[in-house]
Amino acid sequence: MKRAGVQFANAGSDIIAQAPSFTVAVENEEELFILREVVANGVYNLHPGAAGAVVLDIGMNVGFASLQFAAQSQVAAVWAYEPVPATYGRALRNLNRNPDLSAKISPHNCGLSDAGGEMTFDYSPHWRGAAGVNGLTPEFRHYHRSDGVSRVTVKVRSASEVVRELRAEHPGAELIVKMDCEGCEYRIIACLQREELLRQVHVFLIEWHKYGPAELVHALAGAGFDVLSLTPSEETGMIYASRRAGA
Repeated sequence: MKRAGVQFANAGSDIIAQAPSFTVAVENEEELFILREVVANGVYNLHPGAAGAVVLDIGMNVGFASLQFAAQSQVAAVWAYEPVPATYGRALRNLNRNPDLSAKISPHNCGLSDAGGEMTFDYSPHWRGAAGVNGLTPEFRHYHRSDGVSRVTVKVRSASEVVRELRAEHPGAELIVKMDCEGCEYRIIACLQREELLRQVHVFLIEWHKYGPAELVHALAGAGFDVLSLTPSEETGMIYASRRAGA
């Protein structure tokens, strides 16, 4: 991360990471890993071709990716969704450290899925990014610190409703959807496919979990996207999909 321009400093009880585009507090090993993904590995380094692009960040976590998107001059707005209240509160504190960037970001304390309502799942303050419909698996608990695990009930909205709202507010914008929602990606893509909304999106950046990329790749390719699927044999992997011209 130092080669990527990240500098670290202590500020009271906080460890502050100054990245080239934003400043955040890093609390634990998982947040350090996410910071490396976003800044050093550049997993979301998409540069829109024209000004006015809008990003839908599904799974904001503590806000690193939302800030990275907002730092791009071609991005006009970021709609960010994080369902777990404790994680959402930490994200707000990171957004507040970056007032110029957070002016572009509209944070929402709810998750997205295929329908509105509530979800209940395991939550660990040490591994906030692992909270989701798949739960904390026995393998995860074996290899990671998992004390302090509790059950949390969160609000969710239909992804199709949110896409329609976003399109109504930004009708002509390039729409980029970043998705890291610990298993809900399958429900969301199926929902958007069923509601014939996949073509409302120009680019998908999706981290899939547990069930492989095939279902997601099939839906996106069938909707007119060119798809790049990485690490297809692992428990997680990345999918990058761009809608073909005229599709």
